Amino acid sequence: MPALLEPVAGRGVDGVSGDGGPARNAALNRPAGLDFDPQGRLYIADTYNHRIRRVVLP
Repeated sequence: MPALLEPVAGRGVDGVSGDGGPARNAALNRPAGLDFDPQGRLYIADTYNHRIRRVVLP
């Protein structure tokens, strides 16, 4: 069975916006990595914005 991928963060344009709002409306700039902490929270390395962004999953 093929895997289905669905974006959980970012809107497909470079930028920096969306802190405190829905992750799908955020603008990231060269996301380069992601990881989960022991509690299952998602973190994204937003490289060109020099930030680590936490994503609240539904």
